[in-house]
Amino acid sequence: MSQKKFKDWIKKITYLEVELGKNVKYEQLEPFYVNTNSIVDIQKAAKKISYFLGLKGLTFIVGKFKQEENVAGNIELEQYAK
Repeated sequence: MSQKKFKDWIKKITYLEVELGKNVKYEQLEPFYVNTNSIVDIQKAAKKISYFLGLKGLTFIVGKFKQEENVAGNIELEQYAK
């Protein structure tokens, strides 16, 4: 991994820690069961995690898609004007 990518990751992780860490007050989310074959369970898990992080005012839509090898997932950010 290049030094630049590593520094970029550290910068992003630090930003998340500062911005989201203050909301969760360093509590741990208790483990919970998610049926990964149920899109409803996956949506409920996403909502539970977002609430825990203090992101109650946002809507998350989670889907399951086949990924390329060594890709854990994708995040798409869109903001719609109301």
